[in-house]
Amino acid sequence: MIGSFLLGPIYRRFIPKNLKPVDTMPSLIAWLETKDPTETYRYGDAFHCLAAQYHRAVGTRYNLNRAISDKTSFYGQMEKLAHNNEERTFGGALKMLKESQKL
Repeated sequence: MIGSFLLGPIYRRFIPKNLKPVDTMPSLIAWLETKDPTETYRYGDAFHCLAAQYHRAVGTRYNLNRAISDKTSFYGQMEKLAHNNEERTFGGALKMLKESQKL
């Protein structure tokens, strides 16, 4: 269960059983598949970049400092994906992410 190690046994029962982790590439792929592939995002805009929009959609808080400081984490990888996608479209990001998952 997500976060159950942070909570005491009394509070664990309030965490929904169907809650899925959002800091995984499969969850990012699933979200990107719901987006219009031609829709663009604004890289460098902390409110309208790919990462910020993803975090809003899944109900978590986007932390730019976390993405910048840890390049190997999910957040760092998502930031790298958004930066390297020259099209700046959700479809382009999805294509790049799926190709990187094949490696």
